[in-house]
Amino acid sequence: MSRFKWFILPLILITLDAFSAPKGCQNLSECIDTVGKLTGTKYFYTEKFKGLTQSSNNVQLNKENADTILSLYLYENGYARIPIGTKEYKIISARDIRYQANPHFQVVNYDVSSIPDNHDFIMASVALKAPEASIEITKSLRPFLSRYGRVLGPNTGGNIILQDTGANIRRMIPIIADMDVKPSSEALETIKLNKQRQHEIELARAQNCKKQD
Repeated sequence: MSRFKWFILPLILITLDAFSAPKGCQNLSECIDTVGKLTGTKYFYTEKFKGLTQSSNNVQLNKENADTILSLYLYENGYARIPIGTKEYKIISARDIRYQANPHFQVVNYDVSSIPDNHDFIMASVALKAPEASIEITKSLRPFLSRYGRVLGPNTGGNIILQDTGANIRRMIPIIADMDVKPSSEALETIKLNKQRQHEIELARAQNCKKQD
């Protein structure tokens, strides 16, 4: 009889846990509250959220996946969360992400292990092995950016800076690695000519502005 009790007790606990776990979120506000309770994270915001959250019936929020799912739901509805303290975030419209201090990461040797694999916006400095290729890499990356993502560069250190979701930056790093090679002499000459033409165009515009004044 005692063996039977020890068999039934774990089964009851597992069943209760399964039914007490949240099955999902009907809207963003409910989802934020649910995730906050599951993870002990505090969220601050100033606007009423718009947007729905949908998933298949077998998706259930739990402590392990709550952060990742909320990050996705916010991103898909045009919002972003920014860390402001230990287990504290503020939620803003994603279109204002460029005006915020995003978490910053360094990517060396194309190692993305430190980059969060979620849809939170971050900044990442990517060290290039061929700084001469930075201009072409910067141009080529723009079609791969998310709606509010940005790529900046090159700087004097031979790095390019990405501002985008962690998941998208992880996707772009292999692309950068493939393009991070020293351009041929012909390509370098083309880059030089393009720079010269751009400088001449900007100079002509400045002169026209002076004439109009």
